Amino acid sequence: MSVEAKPVAPVKFTIKDYKSDLHNDWCPGCIAPDSRIVMADGSSRRIADVVAGDRVLAHDGEPHAVLQTTSHRHNDTLRRVEISGHGELVITRDHPMLVVRRERALQRDATSFTEWVAAGEVRPGDYIAYPRPALVAAGRQTARPEYGLRSIVANDEIEYDATVHNLEVEGANSYLTVGATLHNCGDFGILTGVQMALAQLNLDPD
Repeated sequence: MSVEAKPVAPVKFTIKDYKSDLHNDWCPGCIAPDSRIVMADGSSRRIADVVAGDRVLAHDGEPHAVLQTTSHRHNDTLRRVEISGHGELVITRDHPMLVVRRERALQRDATSFTEWVAAGEVRPGDYIAYPRPALVAAGRQTARPEYGLRSIVANDEIEYDATVHNLEVEGANSYLTVGATLHNCGDFGILTGVQMALAQLNLDPD
């Protein structure tokens, strides 16, 4: 005798599944206000002083316009990432950093293994991939940016209660601090917004 399988009801998510003190309505990827951003002319400026229309260097080593700046009060833990020879970066745990994992760093083509990794998942011994100035040969730029590697010495959790900042950068969706290459995290903000909207409207995520 055959028995018909009963349909399995979809898992229902609630606002509690999406919202917590650590995962808020805004994009969580931000850095401390004194973090130095590399501008198009090679100088640096505090992220708190960067405004829309400024031009900054991105992960491709080229200048791009800042479309929007964002900031909010952050009362939670942050990560303090120490980069060899380049000081510390205070950053939210979800903010993606361009890195090469330590197990890849000794390979001859190590810089071809760059990946965006959330700051909270970056490990000491990993390397920040940092673009070198675009090479110019016979009047033409190289098609692919070249990266240098900077060792990550430590990644510690710290308490924080102050403002954090982020940039939306045209085209490249990334920007450089003096020590690290960061994604401007817009895609993660969109994902968070969609998840929150589904929960708030009590819609089935399926």
